[in-house]
Amino acid sequence: MLYQLSYAPRFGRADCIGGACGIIPGVGNVGMAALFCVITAAFAVIAFGAASADRWVIAAASAAIGVWMGTFALAALRRIRR
Repeated sequence: MLYQLSYAPRFGRADCIGGACGIIPGVGNVGMAALFCVITAAFAVIAFGAASADRWVIAAASAAIGVWMGTFALAALRRIRR
């Protein structure tokens, strides 16, 4: 397998078929930040709905996961600014 990989053809940017291929820096970061923001908001809605229905275990768990995902969202948003 090492032999096959060492003689694999090298592709340049002109040969790439998958979108921007690194030509536009930071494009992938915007999508990742948006995904993490949507997931964080979804867990916040679940936590609020569960708390209003007196399901405190589900509310606490979804709030904890929402906070955890929120840290990913903030880190992704910080990467976009650079």
